[in-house]
Amino acid sequence: MKLIDRQYLATPFYGARKIAAWLKSQSHQVNRKRVRRLMQLMGLKAIARSLNADGISLRTGKKWGATSIEKILHNEAYTGTMIWGKRTKNPSQIINGTVLLRTDDAWPALVDRATFTQSQARLASRAPQVIHLGR
Repeated sequence: MKLIDRQYLATPFYGARKIAAWLKSQSHQVNRKRVRRLMQLMGLKAIARSLNADGISLRTGKKWGATSIEKILHNEAYTGTMIWGKRTKNPSQIINGTVLLRTDDAWPALVDRATFTQSQARLASRAPQVIHLGR
């Protein structure tokens, strides 16, 4: 799984077929279906399945989903940072595209800043690269 993860981070556009081919070139005996299953075990859905299997629910009582996990991973509030006005529609509250109020250490952090920054970089590297063609 570590090899798959390392290769996927290096080439996020690779799917299960290309990763399986790469693993075969590295003298590993795998097939595409096995690689696909392992890749599914490593994703956000797997985290959600694990939380649901352990009986842990959202505060609303609903089950976990990949979207819930993703929102948590992107939420800077877990580092103890309060951001106010991020989604404001009032132009007078935004100065040069920046938020009016940002307070570090507003509350005790659940995740340290270095870990959060590292996870954001990893998520960004896994994000699909969208290319919009001109019209």
